[in-house]
Amino acid sequence: MAQGLAQYLKLNVGDSLVLIGQGFQGQSAVDKLLVKGIVKFPAPDINKSLVYVPLTTGQNLYAAENRLTSLALVVKQPKKLDKVLTLLNAKVDTQQYKVMSWKQMMPEMVQMIEVDGLANYITVGVLYMVVCFGIFGTILMMTAERRYEFGILIGIGMKRFKLGTVVILEMLIIALMGVILGAIASSPLVAYFHANPLKLTGKAAESMLEMGIEPIIPFSTDPMIFVSQAVVILGFTLLIALYPWWFTQKIKLIDALR
Repeated sequence: MAQGLAQYLKLNVGDSLVLIGQGFQGQSAVDKLLVKGIVKFPAPDINKSLVYVPLTTGQNLYAAENRLTSLALVVKQPKKLDKVLTLLNAKVDTQQYKVMSWKQMMPEMVQMIEVDGLANYITVGVLYMVVCFGIFGTILMMTAERRYEFGILIGIGMKRFKLGTVVILEMLIIALMGVILGAIASSPLVAYFHANPLKLTGKAAESMLEMGIEPIIPFSTDPMIFVSQAVVILGFTLLIALYPWWFTQKIKLIDALR
């Protein structure tokens, strides 16, 4: 049973709980059960009212043998939810049964996730801006410091287009090495917090509990997160690397050699 309900009824593991309800055909449904465990749920409403019983016990209690009111399926890959929903609708008699996803059952939760996702996009956008300015500052300094080197290479006959291409490839290789080393260095930390998520306290935890969300900050170990971020950083680096390419095309040989 839920922790809040157990505290309200002053029950512990091993105590008896009497369930009183109405059976499938309208008869009284009464049973006396032992409390086998107490579970804490993040949602306050659920934590104050929920009691779990085995399926066969519930069917006997309500005189509904071999009957179910609903069946919940857990999809291991949430991204394939719509595909699974389509397959179930094709195989299940929709005249007798109704197949619904959690998004259809809880539209308020979907709106909350969308708002939270928008805030995350803003935060990620600001972080990308900081990273881009850092990369641009580094490339700007490298370009300025190598002005004489560029002049020498052009002076001995290297074509400006080839020089610019080499500079771009150099920047991409440095960025790729940085992305790989960053992923390797951060993987142990991410794995640790994936197994031991950060727990919030205080007002932040209370506000999340009121919304029915467990007050923790979980970490994901999905490899696609590392890949997508690497692609984004490489894309930004490629755009920023156009500056040294443009610099090598416009540089004046006499000024560079002084």
